Amino acid sequence: MALLTAGWPLLSMSVSNHQVLLAHTKLTIGPGNGNAARFTVGPGWSLVPSKTDPRLDYSFRRGHVGMTVSYVALNSRARPVQLWPGFRNVLRLTYPGTKLGQPAVIPMAPDRLGAIGSLSGNREHGFGTIFTSKSRNFAVEMIVLAPGQMPHVSMLSAYLVVHSVMMTPRTIRQ
Repeated sequence: MALLTAGWPLLSMSVSNHQVLLAHTKLTIGPGNGNAARFTVGPGWSLVPSKTDPRLDYSFRRGHVGMTVSYVALNSRARPVQLWPGFRNVLRLTYPGTKLGQPAVIPMAPDRLGAIGSLSGNREHGFGTIFTSKSRNFAVEMIVLAPGQMPHVSMLSAYLVVHSVMMTPRTIRQ
């Protein structure tokens, strides 16, 4: 009985730590008023609430694919490619042993600029992206990782999330 009583909260926490999202769920990251981005999550993704703060970070799972979306306030008006060395440093700290490839420009809408690069580690592979707003006062970083044996087609859903990123317009206060 004691084992069941002690183990139940742990089981409950592990099960409830994934919130299944409906297809085409629209989410916003950032503090708002022109300093936020919206993106759409397709079918099959689950939110990890314990690793999510909608102002700064989201964490998602879809089978074996993990994805994080992070808001970053910028001190300078850098382009995504100029932010790559800092992004590489963040990855070294948060995903030790994972290497970030060279950036390639992502052709996007005029309200945002983007760069993408491959990620590789001992057991995982994927990609990382950075988008900056047109004003370049903030960026959105996305990291997608899956086990090394996962076919590239399994990450198609993550690419769709990446291409859905839209910077929100600044609202005018009266």
